[in-house]
Amino acid sequence: FAISGAFSAGAAAVTCIFFSERIRRANVFSKLLQRGLPEHVTKRLVTRFATDQSQKRVPVEVAHKINQYVGENRLPSGQELRHIAKIRRKQLLETEWKRFYESELRPAAESGQFSLQLPKEYVFLYYFQGISTDDAFEIARQHSVTVSPHWLMATVKFSW
Repeated sequence: FAISGAFSAGAAAVTCIFFSERIRRANVFSKLLQRGLPEHVTKRLVTRFATDQSQKRVPVEVAHKINQYVGENRLPSGQELRHIAKIRRKQLLETEWKRFYESELRPAAESGQFSLQLPKEYVFLYYFQGISTDDAFEIARQHSVTVSPHWLMATVKFSW
């Protein structure tokens, strides 16, 4: 597959112009931010940039640089809310898992048991309140603990 010299030179020129323009815009934006824009102008500008992007999260380094200029992220987007909720959910699961592990599983293992069967209601009311059974079982599996729910007896068996 061959491309004519004229076409490739033209494509290279267009590419250079495109990237030169993007670099110029980034430099202008950077200078404006360094001078300090009013909050409402900055918010509107960043929001417009954000709507042009895909649904992927901004890389940490880039977000840090933006936060240095703009300050706290106050953009009310669903993507940001999902990210906040996901982080908080993970923290809650880890906290509850550690509490459950120390209070129930570890003492059972120290007494020589290789499994522990508990009433499901007890486990989810006392340790994993407000957390779905799927999430609670998944955190157990992530910590190499097998979970076997016995729905007829309304119990859950944890094995290691």
